[in-house]
Amino acid sequence: MVPIHTFAELFAPYRPHTVGFDQHFSTLNKITSAQAPSFPKYDVYKSSEDSDEYYIDFALAGYAAEDLSIKSEGKQLSVIGQIADKDDGKIYQHRGIAKRAFKQIIYLEENVYVEDARLESGVLSIRLKRVIPEEQKPKEIPIQ
Repeated sequence: MVPIHTFAELFAPYRPHTVGFDQHFSTLNKITSAQAPSFPKYDVYKSSEDSDEYYIDFALAGYAAEDLSIKSEGKQLSVIGQIADKDDGKIYQHRGIAKRAFKQIIYLEENVYVEDARLESGVLSIRLKRVIPEEQKPKEIPIQ
């Protein structure tokens, strides 16, 4: 079996049946060619199968709200963490709580938007919502 190197190659047999999916293939290629960061750890979930709300929870012990920034630009959601190295006067025997800079990019479907974000007990929770525009909702087309 010949290995498939890109999503465009994987979905080539479906191209005759699709229109306008080029952007999706391009995004999938970007995602698969990028190396997944191992920090910070995060979960992505929905509260129920038919829910239009998604949640992303990042494990960020030791980070304060002022150490974090969240940006939504087009179809990209960026979560950036930057902690200034402060001398807290402590002499550490072991330092296992990661407090390093990071940038995590999550690609969003075109109708998914950030609703809000909160930081509680070391967990940054971002709530997203799928909002289907009226013109994209199913409608009956009259035949003339």
